[in-house]
Amino acid sequence: MRSDVGWIRRGLAQPGKTQMGLADALGRNRSVVTRILKGDRPLKDYEVSAIEEYLGMRRNGSPIGQQLNMDKPAPLAAAPSDIGFIYVMQSAPGGRWCIDLESPPAERAPKPASHASVRGLYGVIVSDPAMAPRFKPGEIAWINPHRPPRPGDDVMFVETDAPDFGPAEIAFGELIETTISLYKARTYTPLEIFTLKRAAFRPLMILPRD
Repeated sequence: MRSDVGWIRRGLAQPGKTQMGLADALGRNRSVVTRILKGDRPLKDYEVSAIEEYLGMRRNGSPIGQQLNMDKPAPLAAAPSDIGFIYVMQSAPGGRWCIDLESPPAERAPKPASHASVRGLYGVIVSDPAMAPRFKPGEIAWINPHRPPRPGDDVMFVETDAPDFGPAEIAFGELIETTISLYKARTYTPLEIFTLKRAAFRPLMILPRD
């Protein structure tokens, strides 16, 4: 783990490289990068290529594109920036749903053309029939974790006090209003109003279809 931290710290010392930028490249909150740098969170194998791409250097410290040992094949290239991670919703007791963004993604897919350059964009495969007719089962709902949603936007609410490792509860709806303490939103099927505590959930914008 120390070597991972040292490699990442050296990469972040380069001009123009920041912890926030690295978090975007990973599609994670900045707190995840903070835990990695403190040695509290080991790297997952599938995250290495995204970090290499952002830092412009490989895990062994060599620049990307440079092959130091001609007897060995070049490492696999990182995924293009217009490819996003895709996650699967998981059913939970009581008719709830959750998602584990710390687990390896189920697959990768091209990002919507209008947001192909947005780092950290990721997709969720719709599984909840109650999301119809706005979203169809099997459809990918693309999440932009950077743009604060506004009233009228479709959002995915993510539990913020979930454990560092493991699934977090999620809920979907159309954002109606944000108060000092609550989010007010509307479900799709049936059309019902629900509220969530701001201290417990974070709303993430779902992109409109291209």
